[in-house]
Amino acid sequence: MGAGYKGGFGHTNGEKTHQKNLEATKNPSSSLIDKNIVSEMEKNKIKFTKADLIFATKDKTGQLIFLEKGNSSAGLKHIEQRHTKDFVEKHKIQASQVSKHIHSVFTQGDLEYSRTTVKKGKEGFERLYKYKGEYYLLSGVGTNGFVVSAYPLDNKTAKQHIRRYKK
Repeated sequence: MGAGYKGGFGHTNGEKTHQKNLEATKNPSSSLIDKNIVSEMEKNKIKFTKADLIFATKDKTGQLIFLEKGNSSAGLKHIEQRHTKDFVEKHKIQASQVSKHIHSVFTQGDLEYSRTTVKKGKEGFERLYKYKGEYYLLSGVGTNGFVVSAYPLDNKTAKQHIRRYKK
């Protein structure tokens, strides 16, 4: 019988890397959560549930943005229920990659415009991002940075929004 994976090398850097990769596989969103940003959120008394975080990051403009598991009205559950098909068709990604893709758009995409909106009596932002030269993501973000919703737009619709709202 073998000694298993460690085989006497459990103290090596290779083993430590392997264990980190296993942890990331168990909770893929853990690698999308910037601990410094979480500390900033706590310091600034931003309301969020640490155990429900999918990602916590900032976009290129420095805007704090975080996504939680949410429910059918807001957050990842809402996005998955209402917009996964759109992401698969328009951005050609796998359904299981929606949250990671949204994270990439926020962190690497260029903000085309941001405008203040009021929905259901709550103020927030409508933000349009351009990603990899063509992908557009329209998002609803609360004033605290919480991602309420996000969905892809085709280039034609995105350009109409840009003409209407970009200043």
